[in-house]
Amino acid sequence: MTYQSPFSEGFIRDLADEEEREELVADQIRTRIALQIRALREQPEREWSQTELGRQAEKPQSVISRIENIEAGKGLTLQSLLDIGAGFGLPLLVEYVEWEEWFDRMYRISATDLRRRSFDLGYLIALAKENQKITRAHALEAFLASVPEQKASPSAQDAARPQNGTSLPQIRLGGDRIGLSPLAANDSAMPTSNRAEGAFSSMARNAA
Repeated sequence: MTYQSPFSEGFIRDLADEEEREELVADQIRTRIALQIRALREQPEREWSQTELGRQAEKPQSVISRIENIEAGKGLTLQSLLDIGAGFGLPLLVEYVEWEEWFDRMYRISATDLRRRSFDLGYLIALAKENQKITRAHALEAFLASVPEQKASPSAQDAARPQNGTSLPQIRLGGDRIGLSPLAANDSAMPTSNRAEGAFSSMARNAA
C-alpha cells in the first residue's frame, strides 16, 4: 500500500479508516525493526554477519534472516526481540505513544538514525558522575535562590553616629583636633573639679 508523506492532509484522512490504520502500524513496525537490526548488525564497531548475531542472541541464523526480510509472523516475537537486544548489549523499549511521536520515529530510518551504542560500563559511569555534578549544581543554585537577601547591618561607628546630623564635640591635642576622649590632656578641657583639686594641692605645698 502506498501512503503519502506523513502529516499531509490526505495521509491523515486515509488513517480515518481503522483497517488501513492498523495495517500501516503493523507494516511500519516490522519494517523499522528489520532495518534497525540490520543497521545495528552492520554498525562499524560490529560488522556482524547474520550468523554472528544469531550466535550472540542464541538464535538460528534463519530466525535473524526472516526478521530482517520482514516475513510477518515468522520469528518476530517479544522474546526474540529481547534476545536480539541482549545479543547487541542493548535494552528494548516497548511503549504506546502519541500519533505525532509515532510518525516521527517510524520515518527516521536511515542507518545513522538506527545505530545504538552497546552497554559500556566506563561510559555510563562517567555519564552518571557528570549528571551528579549537574544535579548538585542545580540543588545549590535552588538553595541560594531560596535564601532571602540580607541587608548589611550598620557598623559600630555608624550606630554611634547621631542620627540628627549633630557633630560630636572635639578637643585639641598638640594642634590636632580629635573626637572627645575621657583621657584628654588639654588643661582647658579638663573638668572644673580637677582644676580645683590641682589648685588646693599647690596651696597646701606653699603653706608647708
